[in-house]
Amino acid sequence: MRLANIAAAVLALAGTASAATLTVGPNATHTTIASAEAAAVDGDTIVITKGRYYENVTVDVPNLKIVGKGAILDGNVAGTNADCLLITSAGVTVTGLSFRNGTNHIESSGGTLTLVKCTFIDSNSHTVNVTGGDGLTMTGCKFYGSGGTSLTSAGADAVVVQKCTSRATDSSAFTVANSDNSRFEGNTIIWVEDAYGVRVNPGNNAKALKNKVTGADEEGVWITGSDAEVAGNTILYVNDSFGIYVSGTSPLITKNKITDVGGGIECVGTGAEVTFNKIVDVQGYYGIDLNADGMVVRGNSAATGTSDASGFYLRSQTGTGGGTIENLKCSNFIDAGYYLESIQNVTVRNCSAVNCGSEDEWGIYVDGSDNVLEKLTVAGIDGIGIELNSGDDNVFTACSVKNLNGDGFRVDAGNNNSFTNCTAAACGSDGFDNRGTNTALTGGKYRGDSHDIVNDVGGGDTITLTGVNYLTGGDDVTSTDD
Repeated sequence: MRLANIAAAVLALAGTASAATLTVGPNATHTTIASAEAAAVDGDTIVITKGRYYENVTVDVPNLKIVGKGAILDGNVAGTNADCLLITSAGVTVTGLSFRNGTNHIESSGGTLTLVKCTFIDSNSHTVNVTGGDGLTMTGCKFYGSGGTSLTSAGADAVVVQKCTSRATDSSAFTVANSDNSRFEGNTIIWVEDAYGVRVNPGNNAKALKNKVTGADEEGVWITGSDAEVAGNTILYVNDSFGIYVSGTSPLITKNKITDVGGGIECVGTGAEVTFNKIVDVQGYYGIDLNADGMVVRGNSAATGTSDASGFYLRSQTGTGGGTIENLKCSNFIDAGYYLESIQNVTVRNCSAVNCGSEDEWGIYVDGSDNVLEKLTVAGIDGIGIELNSGDDNVFTACSVKNLNGDGFRVDAGNNNSFTNCTAAACGSDGFDNRGTNTALTGGKYRGDSHDIVNDVGGGDTITLTGVNYLTGGDDVTSTDD
Protein backbone atom coordinates (compact mmCIF):
# COMPACT_ATOMS: atom_id res chain seq x y z
CA MET A 1 0.00 0.00 0.00
CA ARG A 2 2.84 2.38 0.86
CA LEU A 3 4.47 1.75 -2.53
CA ALA A 4 1.17 2.45 -4.24
CA ASN A 5 0.86 5.81 -2.43
CA ILE A 6 4.41 6.77 -3.40
CA ALA A 7 3.70 5.85 -7.03
CA ALA A 8 0.54 8.00 -7.03
CA ALA A 9 2.45 10.95 -5.62
CA VAL A 10 5.13 10.60 -8.29
CA LEU A 11 2.47 10.54 -11.01
CA ALA A 12 0.81 13.65 -9.56
CA LEU A 13 4.10 15.52 -9.56
CA ALA A 14 4.77 14.43 -13.10
CA GLY A 15 1.39 15.79 -14.19
CA THR A 16 2.25 19.29 -12.98
CA ALA A 17 5.88 19.34 -13.98
CA SER A 18 5.15 20.63 -17.49
CA ALA A 19 3.61 23.90 -16.17
CA ALA A 20 6.55 26.30 -15.99
CA THR A 21 7.07 30.04 -15.44
CA LEU A 22 9.20 31.82 -18.00
CA THR A 23 10.49 35.30 -17.14
CA VAL A 24 11.11 38.07 -19.68
CA GLY A 25 13.42 40.99 -18.91
CA PRO A 26 16.81 42.53 -19.64
CA ASN A 27 18.56 40.21 -17.20
CA ALA A 28 16.26 37.22 -17.53
CA THR A 29 16.62 34.03 -19.55
CA HIS A 30 14.36 35.53 -22.19
CA THR A 31 14.94 39.12 -23.24
CA THR A 32 11.94 39.20 -25.60
CA ILE A 33 8.34 38.09 -25.24
CA ALA A 34 8.55 36.28 -28.55
CA SER A 35 11.42 34.09 -27.40
CA ALA A 36 9.56 33.14 -24.21
CA GLU A 37 6.46 32.30 -26.24
CA ALA A 38 8.53 30.10 -28.55
CA ALA A 39 9.87 28.18 -25.54
CA ALA A 40 6.51 27.83 -23.79
CA VAL A 41 4.20 24.84 -23.85
CA ASP A 42 0.55 24.27 -23.00
CA GLY A 43 -0.30 25.72 -19.57
CA ASP A 44 2.90 27.70 -19.02
CA THR A 45 3.09 31.23 -17.58
CA ILE A 46 5.15 34.08 -19.04
CA VAL A 47 5.98 36.90 -16.60
CA ILE A 48 7.12 40.13 -18.26
CA THR A 49 9.11 42.44 -15.99
CA LYS A 50 9.04 46.22 -16.06
CA GLY A 51 10.10 47.81 -19.32
CA ARG A 52 8.95 48.72 -22.83
CA TYR A 53 9.10 45.90 -25.36
CA TYR A 54 8.88 46.77 -29.06
CA GLU A 55 7.51 43.55 -30.49
CA ASN A 56 4.83 41.94 -32.66
CA VAL A 57 4.19 38.61 -30.98
CA THR A 58 2.28 35.58 -32.28
CA VAL A 59 0.81 33.33 -29.58
CA ASP A 60 -0.06 29.80 -30.68
CA VAL A 61 0.47 28.02 -27.35
CA PRO A 62 -2.86 26.93 -25.79
CA ASN A 63 -3.75 27.86 -22.21
CA LEU A 64 -0.79 30.23 -21.98
CA LYS A 65 -0.81 32.81 -19.18
CA ILE A 66 0.87 36.15 -19.87
CA VAL A 67 1.41 38.42 -16.86
CA GLY A 68 2.69 41.98 -17.05
CA LYS A 69 4.64 43.41 -14.11
CA GLY A 70 4.89 47.06 -15.13
CA ALA A 71 5.57 45.98 -18.73
CA ILE A 72 4.51 47.80 -21.91
CA LEU A 73 4.18 45.98 -25.22
CA ASP A 74 4.61 48.47 -28.07
CA GLY A 75 3.59 47.35 -31.55
CA ASN A 76 5.52 50.10 -33.32
CA VAL A 77 8.45 47.97 -34.43
CA ALA A 78 10.71 49.83 -36.84
CA GLY A 79 7.72 51.88 -37.93
CA THR A 80 5.62 48.84 -38.92
CA ASN A 81 2.82 49.32 -36.34
CA ALA A 82 1.63 45.72 -36.73
CA ASP A 83 -0.49 43.85 -34.15
CA CYS A 84 1.00 43.68 -30.68
CA LEU A 85 -0.36 40.19 -29.95
CA LEU A 86 -1.70 37.85 -32.62
CA ILE A 87 -3.39 35.01 -30.73
CA THR A 88 -4.31 31.83 -32.60
CA SER A 89 -4.70 29.41 -29.68
CA ALA A 90 -7.46 28.88 -27.15
CA GLY A 91 -7.40 29.41 -23.40
CA VAL A 92 -4.96 32.34 -23.36
CA THR A 93 -5.06 34.70 -20.36
CA VAL A 94 -3.38 38.12 -20.36
CA THR A 95 -3.17 39.95 -17.02
CA GLY A 96 -1.78 43.38 -16.09
CA LEU A 97 -0.04 44.07 -19.40
CA SER A 98 -0.02 47.52 -21.01
CA PHE A 99 -0.16 48.07 -24.76
CA ARG A 100 0.88 51.00 -26.96
CA ASN A 101 0.59 51.68 -30.67
CA GLY A 102 0.13 48.83 -33.15
CA THR A 103 -2.62 48.23 -35.71
CA ASN A 104 -4.61 46.11 -33.27
CA HIS A 105 -3.28 45.62 -29.80
CA ILE A 106 -4.75 42.13 -29.72
CA GLU A 107 -5.98 40.13 -32.69
CA SER A 108 -7.51 36.81 -31.63
CA SER A 109 -8.98 33.91 -33.58
CA GLY A 110 -8.29 31.09 -31.12
CA GLY A 111 -11.23 31.49 -28.74
CA THR A 112 -11.58 31.40 -24.94
CA LEU A 113 -9.53 34.52 -24.37
CA THR A 114 -9.36 36.25 -20.98
CA LEU A 115 -8.04 39.78 -20.43
CA VAL A 116 -7.67 41.10 -16.88
CA LYS A 117 -6.59 44.61 -15.81
CA CYS A 118 -4.80 45.38 -19.04
CA THR A 119 -4.28 48.95 -20.31
CA PHE A 120 -4.54 49.84 -23.99
CA ILE A 121 -3.40 53.23 -25.36
CA ASP A 122 -3.45 54.56 -28.94
CA SER A 123 -4.20 51.60 -31.17
CA ASN A 124 -4.31 52.58 -34.83
CA SER A 125 -7.29 50.35 -35.55
CA HIS A 126 -9.45 48.19 -33.28
CA THR A 127 -7.86 47.69 -29.90
CA VAL A 128 -9.09 44.14 -29.35
CA ASN A 129 -10.30 42.38 -32.50
CA VAL A 130 -11.80 38.91 -32.09
CA THR A 131 -12.46 37.10 -35.35
CA GLY A 132 -13.42 33.65 -34.15
CA GLY A 133 -13.93 31.35 -31.21
CA ASP A 134 -16.19 31.68 -28.18
CA GLY A 135 -15.68 32.78 -24.61
CA LEU A 136 -14.04 36.20 -24.57
CA THR A 137 -13.90 37.78 -21.09
CA MET A 138 -12.51 41.24 -20.33
CA THR A 139 -12.42 42.43 -16.72
CA GLY A 140 -11.06 45.69 -15.32
CA CYS A 141 -9.34 46.75 -18.55
CA LYS A 142 -8.77 50.37 -19.61
CA PHE A 143 -8.89 51.65 -23.17
CA TYR A 144 -7.68 55.10 -24.25
CA GLY A 145 -7.56 56.61 -27.71
CA SER A 146 -8.56 53.80 -30.07
CA GLY A 147 -8.41 54.47 -33.81
CA GLY A 148 -11.39 52.11 -34.15
CA THR A 149 -13.32 50.29 -31.42
CA SER A 150 -12.07 49.28 -28.01
CA LEU A 151 -13.51 45.84 -28.74
CA THR A 152 -14.94 44.40 -31.92
CA SER A 153 -16.00 40.77 -32.22
CA ALA A 154 -17.70 38.82 -34.99
CA GLY A 155 -19.13 35.34 -34.53
CA ALA A 156 -17.95 34.76 -30.97
CA ASP A 157 -20.57 33.78 -28.38
CA ALA A 158 -20.43 34.40 -24.64
CA VAL A 159 -18.54 37.70 -24.80
CA VAL A 160 -18.31 39.21 -21.30
CA VAL A 161 -17.05 42.75 -20.68
CA GLN A 162 -17.19 43.96 -17.09
CA LYS A 163 -15.78 46.87 -15.08
CA CYS A 164 -13.86 48.19 -18.07
CA THR A 165 -13.27 51.81 -19.09
CA SER A 166 -13.27 53.04 -22.69
CA ARG A 167 -12.37 56.65 -23.43
CA ALA A 168 -12.11 58.59 -26.72
CA THR A 169 -12.66 55.96 -29.42
CA ASP A 170 -13.06 56.84 -33.10
CA SER A 171 -15.73 54.17 -33.43
CA SER A 172 -17.92 52.20 -31.00
CA ALA A 173 -16.58 51.32 -27.58
CA PHE A 174 -17.71 47.67 -27.44
CA THR A 175 -19.38 46.03 -30.41
CA VAL A 176 -20.17 42.38 -31.15
CA ALA A 177 -21.90 40.77 -34.12
CA ASN A 178 -23.55 37.37 -34.44
CA SER A 179 -22.95 36.79 -30.76
CA ASP A 180 -25.35 35.09 -28.35
CA ASN A 181 -25.20 35.36 -24.55
CA SER A 182 -23.00 38.46 -24.48
CA ARG A 183 -22.86 40.50 -21.28
CA PHE A 184 -21.69 44.07 -20.66
CA GLU A 185 -21.77 45.08 -17.01
CA GLY A 186 -20.43 47.91 -14.89
CA ASN A 187 -18.44 49.53 -17.70
CA THR A 188 -17.65 53.24 -18.13
CA ILE A 189 -17.69 54.64 -21.67
CA ILE A 190 -16.69 58.26 -22.36
CA TRP A 191 -16.83 60.15 -25.66
CA VAL A 192 -17.52 57.78 -28.51
CA GLU A 193 -17.09 59.52 -31.84
CA ASP A 194 -19.55 58.74 -34.67
CA ALA A 195 -20.73 55.44 -33.16
CA TYR A 196 -22.19 53.48 -30.23
CA GLY A 197 -21.36 52.79 -26.62
CA VAL A 198 -22.39 49.12 -26.51
CA ARG A 199 -23.64 47.44 -29.67
CA VAL A 200 -24.84 43.86 -30.20
CA ASN A 201 -26.01 43.31 -33.77
CA PRO A 202 -27.38 40.70 -33.77
CA GLY A 203 -27.30 38.47 -30.72
CA ASN A 204 -29.78 36.69 -28.47
CA ASN A 205 -29.83 36.90 -24.66
CA ALA A 206 -27.62 39.99 -24.63
CA LYS A 207 -27.33 41.93 -21.37
CA ALA A 208 -26.26 45.53 -20.81
CA LEU A 209 -26.28 46.16 -17.06
CA LYS A 210 -25.19 49.13 -14.93
CA ASN A 211 -23.01 50.71 -17.60
CA LYS A 212 -22.37 54.45 -17.79
CA VAL A 213 -22.14 56.02 -21.23
CA THR A 214 -21.22 59.71 -21.44
CA GLY A 215 -21.05 61.27 -24.89
CA ALA A 216 -21.90 59.31 -28.05
CA ASP A 217 -22.94 60.28 -31.57
CA GLU A 218 -25.10 57.15 -31.89
CA GLU A 219 -27.05 55.07 -29.36
CA GLY A 220 -25.54 54.51 -25.93
CA VAL A 221 -26.79 50.89 -26.04
CA TRP A 222 -27.94 49.18 -29.26
CA ILE A 223 -29.11 45.56 -29.24
CA THR A 224 -30.88 43.49 -31.89
CA GLY A 225 -31.92 39.97 -30.93
CA SER A 226 -34.39 38.17 -28.69
CA ASP A 227 -34.53 38.25 -24.87
CA ALA A 228 -32.30 41.29 -24.41
CA GLU A 229 -31.97 42.83 -20.96
CA VAL A 230 -30.96 46.48 -20.61
CA ALA A 231 -31.05 47.47 -16.94
CA GLY A 232 -29.61 50.05 -14.58
CA ASN A 233 -27.59 51.96 -17.17
CA THR A 234 -26.86 55.69 -17.03
CA ILE A 235 -26.66 57.41 -20.40
CA LEU A 236 -25.74 61.08 -20.89
CA TYR A 237 -25.28 63.28 -23.95
CA VAL A 238 -26.21 61.20 -26.98
CA ASN A 239 -26.30 63.46 -30.02
CA ASP A 240 -29.29 63.13 -32.34
CA SER A 241 -30.00 59.51 -31.42
CA PHE A 242 -31.72 57.45 -28.73
CA GLY A 243 -30.03 56.56 -25.50
CA ILE A 244 -31.17 52.94 -25.89
CA TYR A 245 -32.31 51.02 -28.98
CA VAL A 246 -33.55 47.42 -28.79
CA SER A 247 -35.14 45.30 -31.51
CA GLY A 248 -36.27 41.71 -30.92
CA THR A 249 -38.81 39.62 -29.05
CA SER A 250 -39.29 39.79 -25.27
CA PRO A 251 -36.82 42.51 -24.32
CA LEU A 252 -36.63 43.89 -20.78
CA ILE A 253 -35.60 47.56 -20.50
CA THR A 254 -35.72 48.70 -16.90
CA LYS A 255 -34.38 51.22 -14.37
CA ASN A 256 -32.22 53.17 -16.81
CA LYS A 257 -31.46 56.88 -16.41
CA ILE A 258 -31.18 58.77 -19.68
CA THR A 259 -30.39 62.49 -19.92
CA ASP A 260 -29.76 65.02 -22.70
CA VAL A 261 -30.40 62.82 -25.72
CA GLY A 262 -32.08 62.97 -29.12
CA GLY A 263 -34.54 60.35 -27.80
CA GLY A 264 -34.76 58.21 -24.69
CA ILE A 265 -35.66 54.60 -25.56
CA GLU A 266 -36.61 53.14 -28.93
CA CYS A 267 -37.85 49.55 -28.93
CA VAL A 268 -39.44 47.20 -31.47
CA GLY A 269 -40.45 43.79 -30.16
CA THR A 270 -43.36 41.59 -29.22
CA GLY A 271 -43.68 41.17 -25.47
CA ALA A 272 -41.49 44.16 -24.66
CA GLU A 273 -41.28 45.22 -21.01
CA VAL A 274 -40.22 48.83 -20.53
CA THR A 275 -40.38 49.71 -16.85
CA PHE A 276 -39.18 52.30 -14.32
CA ASN A 277 -36.93 54.25 -16.66
CA LYS A 278 -36.25 57.95 -16.07
CA ILE A 279 -35.73 60.17 -19.10
CA VAL A 280 -34.88 63.90 -19.00
CA ASP A 281 -34.16 66.48 -21.70
CA VAL A 282 -35.21 64.98 -25.03
CA GLN A 283 -34.28 66.89 -28.16
CA GLY A 284 -36.43 66.11 -31.16
CA TYR A 285 -37.64 62.51 -30.80
CA TYR A 286 -39.57 60.69 -28.04
CA GLY A 287 -38.93 59.88 -24.44
CA ILE A 288 -40.03 56.31 -25.19
CA ASP A 289 -40.81 55.08 -28.71
CA LEU A 290 -42.26 51.56 -28.49
CA ASN A 291 -43.68 49.44 -31.30
CA ALA A 292 -44.87 46.20 -29.72
CA ASP A 293 -47.71 43.74 -29.24
CA GLY A 294 -48.21 42.46 -25.71
CA MET A 295 -46.36 45.45 -24.31
CA VAL A 296 -45.84 46.17 -20.62
CA VAL A 297 -44.97 49.83 -20.05
CA ARG A 298 -44.92 50.73 -16.38
CA GLY A 299 -43.50 53.32 -14.00
CA ASN A 300 -41.56 55.37 -16.55
CA SER A 301 -41.15 59.15 -16.47
CA ALA A 302 -40.22 61.60 -19.23
CA ALA A 303 -39.53 65.26 -18.50
CA THR A 304 -38.57 68.23 -20.66
CA GLY A 305 -38.71 67.85 -24.40
CA THR A 306 -37.57 70.52 -26.83
CA SER A 307 -38.33 71.09 -30.51
CA ASP A 308 -40.71 68.39 -31.82
CA ALA A 309 -40.09 65.97 -28.97
CA SER A 310 -42.97 64.02 -27.39
CA GLY A 311 -43.06 62.06 -24.16
CA PHE A 312 -44.38 58.63 -25.17
CA TYR A 313 -45.09 57.15 -28.60
CA LEU A 314 -46.61 53.71 -27.98
CA ARG A 315 -48.22 51.57 -30.68
CA SER A 316 -49.12 48.03 -31.62
CA GLN A 317 -46.57 46.21 -33.71
CA THR A 318 -48.82 44.15 -36.02
CA GLY A 319 -52.29 45.25 -34.95
CA THR A 320 -52.75 42.26 -32.64
CA GLY A 321 -52.14 44.58 -29.72
CA GLY A 322 -52.66 43.65 -26.10
CA GLY A 323 -50.75 44.74 -23.06
CA THR A 324 -50.63 47.21 -20.19
CA ILE A 325 -49.58 50.85 -20.00
CA GLU A 326 -49.63 52.25 -16.48
CA ASN A 327 -48.17 54.68 -13.97
CA LEU A 328 -46.40 56.89 -16.51
CA LYS A 329 -45.51 60.55 -15.97
CA CYS A 330 -44.84 63.09 -18.70
CA SER A 331 -44.11 66.79 -18.19
CA ASN A 332 -42.89 69.85 -20.07
CA PHE A 333 -42.81 68.54 -23.63
CA ILE A 334 -43.32 71.01 -26.43
CA ASP A 335 -45.11 68.38 -28.51
CA ALA A 336 -47.67 65.87 -27.23
CA GLY A 337 -47.38 64.09 -23.94
CA TYR A 338 -48.58 60.75 -25.35
CA TYR A 339 -49.26 59.30 -28.79
CA LEU A 340 -51.08 55.99 -28.28
CA GLU A 341 -51.37 54.97 -31.91
CA SER A 342 -53.04 51.87 -33.40
CA ILE A 343 -53.32 50.27 -29.98
CA GLN A 344 -55.76 47.37 -29.58
CA ASN A 345 -56.95 45.60 -26.44
CA VAL A 346 -54.61 47.57 -24.22
CA THR A 347 -55.26 48.70 -20.65
CA VAL A 348 -54.01 52.24 -20.01
CA ARG A 349 -54.21 53.51 -16.44
CA ASN A 350 -52.79 56.09 -14.05
CA CYS A 351 -50.89 58.12 -16.64
CA SER A 352 -50.38 61.89 -16.45
CA ALA A 353 -49.36 64.69 -18.80
CA VAL A 354 -48.49 68.14 -17.42
CA ASN A 355 -47.47 71.23 -19.39
CA CYS A 356 -47.20 69.53 -22.75
CA GLY A 357 -48.32 70.47 -26.25
CA SER A 358 -47.20 74.07 -26.37
CA GLU A 359 -47.25 73.80 -30.16
CA ASP A 360 -51.01 73.16 -30.33
CA GLU A 361 -50.78 69.44 -29.71
CA TRP A 362 -52.30 67.06 -27.15
CA GLY A 363 -51.89 65.85 -23.67
CA ILE A 364 -52.93 62.31 -24.66
CA TYR A 365 -53.73 61.24 -28.22
CA VAL A 366 -55.43 57.86 -28.71
CA ASP A 367 -56.00 55.90 -31.91
CA GLY A 368 -57.31 52.32 -31.68
CA SER A 369 -60.16 50.07 -30.57
CA ASP A 370 -61.25 47.94 -27.61
CA ASN A 371 -58.98 49.67 -25.12
CA VAL A 372 -59.65 50.38 -21.44
CA LEU A 373 -58.37 53.79 -20.31
CA GLU A 374 -58.59 54.61 -16.61
CA LYS A 375 -57.54 57.53 -14.41
CA LEU A 376 -55.67 59.51 -17.03
CA THR A 377 -54.89 63.07 -15.92
CA VAL A 378 -53.95 66.04 -18.08
CA ALA A 379 -53.19 69.63 -17.05
CA GLY A 380 -51.64 72.76 -18.53
CA ILE A 381 -51.95 71.74 -22.19
CA ASP A 382 -51.86 74.31 -24.98
CA GLY A 383 -54.07 72.19 -27.23
CA ILE A 384 -56.50 69.32 -26.52
CA GLY A 385 -56.46 67.37 -23.26
CA ILE A 386 -57.45 63.86 -24.41
CA GLU A 387 -58.29 63.14 -28.04
CA LEU A 388 -59.66 59.90 -29.46
CA ASN A 389 -58.67 60.29 -33.07
CA SER A 390 -60.45 57.14 -34.27
CA GLY A 391 -61.42 53.70 -33.04
CA ASP A 392 -64.39 51.80 -31.67
CA ASP A 393 -65.52 50.44 -28.30
CA ASN A 394 -63.00 52.26 -26.15
CA VAL A 395 -63.90 52.75 -22.49
CA PHE A 396 -62.64 55.85 -20.64
CA THR A 397 -63.18 55.87 -16.86
CA ALA A 398 -62.35 58.51 -14.23
CA CYS A 399 -60.15 60.52 -16.56
CA SER A 400 -59.66 64.23 -15.83
CA VAL A 401 -58.39 67.26 -17.72
CA LYS A 402 -57.99 70.89 -16.66
CA ASN A 403 -56.37 74.20 -17.53
CA LEU A 404 -56.31 73.77 -21.30
CA ASN A 405 -56.41 76.17 -24.21
CA GLY A 406 -58.30 73.70 -26.42
CA ASP A 407 -60.99 71.08 -25.88
CA GLY A 408 -60.95 68.98 -22.75
CA PHE A 409 -62.02 65.76 -24.51
CA ARG A 410 -62.50 65.26 -28.23
CA VAL A 411 -63.76 62.26 -30.20
CA ASP A 412 -62.80 62.84 -33.82
CA ALA A 413 -64.24 59.60 -35.23
CA GLY A 414 -65.30 56.12 -34.17
CA ASN A 415 -68.27 54.19 -32.85
CA ASN A 416 -69.59 53.17 -29.44
CA ASN A 417 -66.97 54.87 -27.31
CA SER A 418 -67.91 55.57 -23.68
CA PHE A 419 -66.77 58.00 -20.98
CA THR A 420 -67.71 57.32 -17.36
CA ASN A 421 -67.16 59.71 -14.44
CA CYS A 422 -64.70 61.85 -16.40
CA THR A 423 -64.16 65.55 -15.68
CA ALA A 424 -63.07 68.57 -17.70
CA ALA A 425 -62.40 71.96 -16.08
CA ALA A 426 -61.13 75.34 -17.29
CA CYS A 427 -61.03 74.35 -20.95
CA GLY A 428 -60.45 77.21 -23.39
CA SER A 429 -62.75 75.66 -25.98
CA ASP A 430 -65.27 72.85 -25.37
CA GLY A 431 -65.35 70.61 -22.33
CA PHE A 432 -66.33 67.67 -24.55
CA ASP A 433 -66.35 67.84 -28.35
CA ASN A 434 -68.01 64.85 -30.02
CA ARG A 435 -67.53 64.00 -33.69
CA GLY A 436 -68.10 60.27 -33.36
CA THR A 437 -71.14 57.99 -33.50
CA ASN A 438 -73.01 56.61 -30.48
CA THR A 439 -70.71 58.24 -27.96
CA ALA A 440 -71.92 57.75 -24.38
CA LEU A 441 -71.15 59.97 -21.40
CA THR A 442 -72.14 58.67 -17.97
CA GLY A 443 -71.63 60.76 -14.84
CA GLY A 444 -68.82 63.27 -14.67
CA LYS A 445 -68.60 67.03 -15.02
CA TYR A 446 -67.58 69.11 -18.04
CA ARG A 447 -66.80 72.83 -18.31
CA GLY A 448 -65.59 74.68 -21.38
CA ASP A 449 -65.45 78.35 -22.38
CA SER A 450 -67.27 77.67 -25.68
CA HIS A 451 -69.54 74.78 -24.68
CA ASP A 452 -69.45 72.27 -21.90
CA ILE A 453 -70.57 69.53 -24.30
CA VAL A 454 -71.09 69.81 -28.05
CA ASN A 455 -71.94 67.48 -30.91
CA ASP A 456 -69.63 69.16 -33.36
CA VAL A 457 -70.84 70.18 -36.81
CA GLY A 458 -67.70 68.56 -38.19
CA GLY A 459 -69.47 65.21 -38.18
CA GLY A 460 -70.70 64.30 -34.72
CA ASP A 461 -73.65 61.93 -34.51
CA THR A 462 -75.58 60.63 -31.52
CA ILE A 463 -74.24 61.44 -28.07
CA THR A 464 -76.01 60.05 -25.03
CA LEU A 465 -75.69 61.74 -21.66
CA THR A 466 -76.59 59.99 -18.41
CA GLY A 467 -76.24 61.81 -15.11
CA VAL A 468 -73.77 64.30 -16.55
CA ASN A 469 -73.10 67.69 -14.94
CA TYR A 470 -72.90 70.36 -17.60
CA LEU A 471 -74.31 73.86 -18.08
CA THR A 472 -74.01 74.74 -21.74
CA GLY A 473 -74.77 72.37 -24.57
CA GLY A 474 -73.96 73.14 -28.17
CA ASP A 475 -76.70 73.60 -30.73
CA ASP A 476 -76.05 70.15 -32.10
CA VAL A 477 -76.43 68.14 -28.91
CA THR A 478 -79.10 65.70 -30.00
CA SER A 479 -79.61 63.66 -26.88
CA THR A 480 -79.73 64.70 -23.23
CA ASP A 481 -79.95 62.91 -19.89
CA ASP A 482 -82.16 59.85 -19.87
